[in-house]
Amino acid sequence: MGSTYNYAAPLYLEIIDAFNQGNQQRVTALMDKVIAIIRILVEYGGVAAGKAAMGIHGIDAGDPRSPIRALTAAQKADVVAKMRDIDF
Repeated sequence: MGSTYNYAAPLYLEIIDAFNQGNQQRVTALMDKVIAIIRILVEYGGVAAGKAAMGIHGIDAGDPRSPIRALTAAQKADVVAKMRDIDF
């Protein structure tokens, strides 16, 4: 199961709905948003950045366990800011 489903479930549900309606243009636009989210995750490290993204929903998922390096407070804020910049 993809980890982005934890905090981007509404986005994926929109994709499914648009697909079921035959709205390929909307599906493509929403998938572009998914790709933008994944680019942010890759930039900062998937697990650590994903935990920061959970904060957007008010969920403190803490830091990843060793050996994955935790993000600094500034990096976490940057992840959240970049997610908001793409209207997530």
